[in-house]
Amino acid sequence: MADNIAVTVTNQNFTAIVASDAVNSIVIDENLNALVQDSGYTAVVQDINYTAAITNQDLNVSYAFPGPQATSVPRLTQTFDTDLGTNVGDLVKVNGTNSVTRIVDNTAVEIPNGIFGVGFNKPSSLRLEVMFIGIGGGYSGFTAGLPIFVSTLGVPTHTVATTGMVQQIGFAISSTEFFLNIMQAIRRS
Repeated sequence: MADNIAVTVTNQNFTAIVASDAVNSIVIDENLNALVQDSGYTAVVQDINYTAAITNQDLNVSYAFPGPQATSVPRLTQTFDTDLGTNVGDLVKVNGTNSVTRIVDNTAVEIPNGIFGVGFNKPSSLRLEVMFIGIGGGYSGFTAGLPIFVSTLGVPTHTVATTGMVQQIGFAISSTEFFLNIMQAIRRS
């Protein structure tokens, strides 16, 4: 390969500029995903809403993603057996082999290790798709940017519990949605 290779790809959705002395391969798709395989590179991807800058030199990596608030992110889910009373939006715990049920409070008896996930989809009356990371909706009263915790009633809230298990489970991204990112539970009482 020659030194100082520069590649520019432009279409109506984005412009990608990649410059390197040792680029082995570059793949850029319609979702602005860029895969650059080499030993030292600089890549810049730009579109109307986002600017992403990624640099790698001597294993130092920095990046910046200014832009609008996220409205969709990849989500990690798995389907489990459940009961008739557990629904989409419920905070859930493991309740037997391959089975989950909604939590009813934040006590150490109810959730000794914290919540397991959030009900995301109920494909049948006795099956629940549980989300472990991603955006969940259907709530009310959230303030975007503030952390979300498990309440004493076992539902998402901004208020930190003063008894039972304290567990931050994410951040509000709107008045009705939060980004689920389950953190370690701490026992208060």
